[in-house]
Amino acid sequence: MQTTTQTTSKTFYATLYGTSGLLGKVNGTIYFFRPDDGAVIEYVPAMATDMVVLGEAAVADEQQIQDKVRGNYAKSACSR
Repeated sequence: MQTTTQTTSKTFYATLYGTSGLLGKVNGTIYFFRPDDGAVIEYVPAMATDMVVLGEAAVADEQQIQDKVRGNYAKSACSR
């Protein structure tokens, strides 16, 4: 019997040069993806001063769904 190992990858919301997108790692290389135009940019250390990592996409998306299910953002935030 052969076992396979599945690695968990995380994707983060981020901005690069003031443009919103997603940051993720594929095969050891970090990429910034801009959904607006479909650009995929390989991250290099020189970009660090212009990169802002905002949070894990899955966690943020889950919270957004939960807020919408409960009514709205203000109601959800004030009732916690």
